[in-house]
Amino acid sequence: MILEKIENYLDEGFSKFHMPGHKGSINFKYDLTEIDNTDDLYDSNGSIKFSEDLVSKIYGSGVSSFSTQGNTLCIQAMIYLAVPYGGKMIVPSNVHKSVINTMGLLNISPIWVNVDSDKNADTNDIEIQLKNDPDVDAIFITSPDYFGNIVDIKKIKSMCGNIPLLVDNSHGSHLIFFDCHPISLGGADLCADSAHKTLPVLTGGAWLGVGKSFSENNHLYYEDVKNAMQIFSSTSPSFLTLVSLEQCALWLESKGKEEFIRLKEKVDYIKNINPDIFLKNNIVDPVRITFDMSSIGVSSEDFVDHLEKFKIKPEFGVDNKVVLIPSPFNSETDWKRLELALKNIKAISSEKKYKKNEENSMKREFALSIHDAMFSKFDKIDISECCGRISAQIISKCPPGIPIVIPGEVISPSQFELIQNLNLKSIRVVKND
Repeated sequence: MILEKIENYLDEGFSKFHMPGHKGSINFKYDLTEIDNTDDLYDSNGSIKFSEDLVSKIYGSGVSSFSTQGNTLCIQAMIYLAVPYGGKMIVPSNVHKSVINTMGLLNISPIWVNVDSDKNADTNDIEIQLKNDPDVDAIFITSPDYFGNIVDIKKIKSMCGNIPLLVDNSHGSHLIFFDCHPISLGGADLCADSAHKTLPVLTGGAWLGVGKSFSENNHLYYEDVKNAMQIFSSTSPSFLTLVSLEQCALWLESKGKEEFIRLKEKVDYIKNINPDIFLKNNIVDPVRITFDMSSIGVSSEDFVDHLEKFKIKPEFGVDNKVVLIPSPFNSETDWKRLELALKNIKAISSEKKYKKNEENSMKREFALSIHDAMFSKFDKIDISECCGRISAQIISKCPPGIPIVIPGEVISPSQFELIQNLNLKSIRVVKND
């Protein structure tokens, strides 16, 4: 039972250092539908548009549009708006699986930029691909990534010229208060914010932002964005989620900066307890907590076990990395538990050996386009037989949702080794002629 599973977890009293950002503080009763007394999400001239305009004001967007179907809907709409059917797009290998699915639906060819699993996309690698393929229709980046690594958006934008820059800012809606949000930087032409991940929004709440200059130069108006959104969306948006998005916008305007500055102080304090065990890269989300346990030879599994002994539930662990997603809505009890866990870190008994995860940095071999593989006739086979076959589906673990295998790829021995660790019994592969 879904409800029973949730209640059992809540009864255990864990500190929630995972999404959603509201940490259970929201309780809405306003589950309605689109009637004369409410509004129409995709044809709004009333309360919904007022709230969306408030988001535009806060972030400096030309147009903003709410989504109650998560950031996936925002990603689908912004790719649709920027890239013609059958077009080409520069895509780092750490993109979320929703990007892959959208490219398959729209028959878009990716120009891959290889990304190491420890870091985000390198601007020099993007520049090289742009020089090799100057006729691409868009550049797509994920910033920040799951670990909090932020790409130099200003530098990438300076390379783009008239090529639109699309940013999956799923984990960075709060970055507006640290002067590094993709829209406010003047870099992103279109930006998808998964608000529920770090802000007080119900799960599935997100918004798509369109940069002012991009909107004006391309005559891309509110109704155009709404049209793109509704192509991919349900006709029954959740008003519970819409209300949470509106209340979040009001909270951002009145209290957001103050609350996130206070959150940064708490995160800084935690990081100073044992600074050697935190991920260190050049540009990072100031309130993302990513542990890198390689300095003390501890696996992510052992560290997660250690945290759970102190009633702390992290977002996820992989290799020697463990990610916590704090928000202003974590309680003082949560922070005291985390402080105590870190001060007792020597108590960890590490027996598992960690191995560097190569799922992002592996080279990919395609035999078919994503589109053709997704819509091909397929065989459903046991995973033990899949090595060397052409995948007809995405295979990924969520979180973080980065594909291990992409439709159209020939499944390699290294990919086979990774997917063996997933709870899969069968896989769809392209039918042999």
